[in-house]
Amino acid sequence: MADDPRTDGPERGPHADVDLSGSLPPELAQRLGAHYRSQHASDDLKRRVASAVEHPSAGPPDRPRRKRAFAPWLAVAAAVGIGLTTWLTVSHLSGQAKQREIAIEIALNHRKAFAPDVETADLRSLAAQMPKLDFTPVQAVHPSAAGLTLVGARYCSIDGAVAAQLRFIDAENRTCTMYQVRADRLPKVERQRFNIDGTQVELWREGDVLLGLARSPAGS
Repeated sequence: MADDPRTDGPERGPHADVDLSGSLPPELAQRLGAHYRSQHASDDLKRRVASAVEHPSAGPPDRPRRKRAFAPWLAVAAAVGIGLTTWLTVSHLSGQAKQREIAIEIALNHRKAFAPDVETADLRSLAAQMPKLDFTPVQAVHPSAAGLTLVGARYCSIDGAVAAQLRFIDAENRTCTMYQVRADRLPKVERQRFNIDGTQVELWREGDVLLGLARSPAGS
């Protein structure tokens, strides 16, 4: 009894190679064999596609993630910049307000027109005649002090610091008062001019001395 071809040998799949060379012309058998082989490759490709659909691979790296990582630092830098700008602005405004306070105090002392404690036209003698001063009065070289004649001096205070009030007569015979104080006794003062209710006040520095010159309006 011949072996049953259905049970002998390994099981063949539906697209296993088929030997048709005995029943078909060689050329046709070759084409059919190629057809079966291509069908088998297509099934394998299908399995790969199905696997890719069920188990998708990770996509390209998320580039915006890096930007998000830097976002907190950018926020901190922006906050620091805003804080620094605010501090500088407040400091500048505070300095201007303080200078105006000094100018107001100078204008008020000028209007009181106190008599000098020391009558002299020699500025160099003031240091010896006013020993309570912790600085040496200076001969101002600022153009605003040109043409002034000293007639006397007295003690006063500027923002709580001991100062000298020098009384001058200008070329128009108006009384002017100049205030001198150690610059380090007061906050940094820049060159400024103020009009305090008609009294002209000018602030500047010469060396280590802060000077303030007050003039009454013309005709007063």
